[in-house]
Amino acid sequence: MSSNYICFSVIPSLSYCYFFSAKIPKGIPRLISLLPIFYLFTFLPLYFSSAFLTAITTFSITWLAIFKLVLFAFDQGPLINNAPNPKIISLPVFISIAALPLRTTFTQNQNRKNPMNSAVQLVIFAVIMEIILHHKNEIHPKLVLIFYSVMIFLMIDILIALSSLVVKNFLCLDIEIESPSNEPYFSTSLQDFWGRRWNLTVTHTLRFTVYNPVRLVLLNVIGRKWAQHSASLATFLVSGLMHELIFYYVNNGVRPSGEITGFFVLHGLCLIVEIEVKKALKDKLQLPGLVSGLLTVGFVVVTAFGLFFPPIIRSGVDETLSSNIVKIILVGFELELEPPSNEPYLSTSLQDFWGNRWNLTVTNTLRLTIYNPVRSALSEVVGRTWALRVAMLATFVVSGLMHELLFYYVNRVSPSWEMTGFFVLHGLCVMVEIGVKKALKDMWRLPGFVSGLLTVGFVVVTAFGLFFPPIIRNGADERVLEEVGFCFDFIKDKMFQFVGYFRSIL
Repeated sequence: MSSNYICFSVIPSLSYCYFFSAKIPKGIPRLISLLPIFYLFTFLPLYFSSAFLTAITTFSITWLAIFKLVLFAFDQGPLINNAPNPKIISLPVFISIAALPLRTTFTQNQNRKNPMNSAVQLVIFAVIMEIILHHKNEIHPKLVLIFYSVMIFLMIDILIALSSLVVKNFLCLDIEIESPSNEPYFSTSLQDFWGRRWNLTVTHTLRFTVYNPVRLVLLNVIGRKWAQHSASLATFLVSGLMHELIFYYVNNGVRPSGEITGFFVLHGLCLIVEIEVKKALKDKLQLPGLVSGLLTVGFVVVTAFGLFFPPIIRSGVDETLSSNIVKIILVGFELELEPPSNEPYLSTSLQDFWGNRWNLTVTNTLRLTIYNPVRSALSEVVGRTWALRVAMLATFVVSGLMHELLFYYVNRVSPSWEMTGFFVLHGLCVMVEIGVKKALKDMWRLPGFVSGLLTVGFVVVTAFGLFFPPIIRNGADERVLEEVGFCFDFIKDKMFQFVGYFRSIL
């Protein structure tokens, strides 16, 4: 099973939830209808060979997507717009929120994260990756663990920032996406760290799927105080088990040691003690923010060194993930992309200009979608020679019509067909040129310099007479230049802001 198949299987699965499960009454009946999706999402990460993609899929789909769908079964959570009455959101938004590790709100977000922070985080992440990959053996093991702690924080923020970028800019969905974290290094207590600052996407999901249900079930059994404590401990336990599941999938089925779960259970117990101590003291003794902050962050880091990271390092998962991230980045940058053109100003014939040099992306597309099919269809009907000519002319006609469509969308004015005429003229001239070449059979040939000037000159003159007049006549050129200028000014302003930001922190 290919990775592409796995990725695209998520979309129809969530479409099933949207169109079928949503019609079933909320509660247990709807939850039962979602069980096949839970089964699929649980085993989906096992089909990835990349450790990094396995970790991302387990986190986003096996963990968060299933938990969101559980809430959806009861008309709760981010897949239901509860303001003012519960209703299902649109399909694109439904799929985006369910499949991506996003924390959304249907109200205006006043505390939106500065986009500049993501750029800085990306730079810091790249620097740490370079250190880990090439200088890990040269630095102290404890410093390596500190780097891992920072990398986890940055990776979560960058992952969610990229998901937000896809949703807001590529899918153009108008939803408010909240920041994944809230500067956890400024935490002044464990309650502050886990409840209001660290990985808020998971915190928010666990609050609704584990904490609230457990607290409500136990409220009338053991009282409000112990119901809250039990719910907190259950939340940390579930979080630990889900982290163990991620580790299990990434490490190819190696049996978990339970240390990661121990890390979260320990923090759950310590958080309960912290809350009770605060209540007992009733603010009589309060540490300065700097001291409590250092103690909080220090405790998180030290316990992570002792429980969270050892099983990861012991099994080599850290090195596997790092190398996988690099491979994914390198694959993205090492794709063989052909140039869009091949020095068209050096063309020596119209056949050379249109077939080998000008806008090769369009040329290759038209060759496969128009020229080849028309030639194949007509070869047995009108013969090879005329099939080639008709296919060539059809290709230029389609190119002209698509340029007319572009012009229509830009200017919203009925086309004058001059652009189509330009391409049809060039199609006819290419046919004549090929016929003349075959007739002469290379007995007489112009020097390359002369044929080049004639070719480029003919293209320019015919463009002046047919291609540009409708554009200039309707002012489309001025509007396009104005908008391009605006884009350049926008990019320039952002670059100056970026430089100014770095100057302020250096």
